Amino acid sequence: MNAEPLPNTAPRADLVPFRRALRAWFAISLQTFGGPAGQIAVMQRTLVDERRHPLGPVHLEVPELGTLRPVALGITVLAAVLIFRVKVSVLRTLGVCAAVGLAAGLTGLTVS
Repeated sequence: MNAEPLPNTAPRADLVPFRRALRAWFAISLQTFGGPAGQIAVMQRTLVDERRHPLGPVHLEVPELGTLRPVALGITVLAAVLIFRVKVSVLRTLGVCAAVGLAAGLTGLTVS
């Protein structure tokens, strides 16, 4: 048998050791309970700002105005106003938004 060394067997400098990464993800899992936006914020703070893990280039894009749906945007603004300005409960806000979305869909407006 010919025992040739495998190519690229040396550890790469840009990779994080498994135990260090496991500890970081365990700490993040204990801190995140606020949905996707909360999880992303905690991961950004923990991995990039505190631990300096290399994540590669990050490209954040703002959606183009042409891709926004007016009815969905209106329902979102309605929900924000009902919850934060008028102080309506979340359950009632969901009901109102569902009714508005159903009415918009029945009248032929594109909701999504």
